[in-house]
Amino acid sequence: MRILAVGFITKGESLMKLTHMMVLAMMIANCSVLLSQNVSVQSQDACPVQIVRAQFSKPGQESAVLLVARNASAKAVDAIGFKAGVTRSSGPNSTFGTLITSPLANGKHLIEPKGTVSDSIPLGWSSADSEQDSISVAVDYVLFSDGTHWGADTLKYSKTVSDMRTGALLYQKQLSQANSEAPK
Repeated sequence: MRILAVGFITKGESLMKLTHMMVLAMMIANCSVLLSQNVSVQSQDACPVQIVRAQFSKPGQESAVLLVARNASAKAVDAIGFKAGVTRSSGPNSTFGTLITSPLANGKHLIEPKGTVSDSIPLGWSSADSEQDSISVAVDYVLFSDGTHWGADTLKYSKTVSDMRTGALLYQKQLSQANSEAPK
């Protein structure tokens, strides 16, 4: 079976993000873009966001783990940090991560209670090349809409989210000031 995948890049999106979104769509359609690489999900017993699907993908030369996660909590979620550990049969091990957040200014949440979200963790150009390499994924950080958070935050996502929000507020302030000073 052949699939023609067409996508458009909007301002602020990267080609890599578009590629992973397209691969995720093909994964959901059960196309054969996935290798036989196994991905294990670390224990999620107390995790408010559950990884319900994790698969290895290598659409070109860059490998990634495609994820589908479900909000198992009663609270809306505004940010999730995922991490992937690659244990190699030979060579050094690596840890990769990705942070997904809700838009900062529109008041919408990333995931409502019981909702799902899809994303990918890029693993680089040469990661997890061997089928003997193992990949494990986990939720590292969750920021709820009420400002509370969960997780070990080993990749320091809370700092990234804080910096992003500080920058967005500063930008909004500067934009507002520029608009008020503009000639009418």
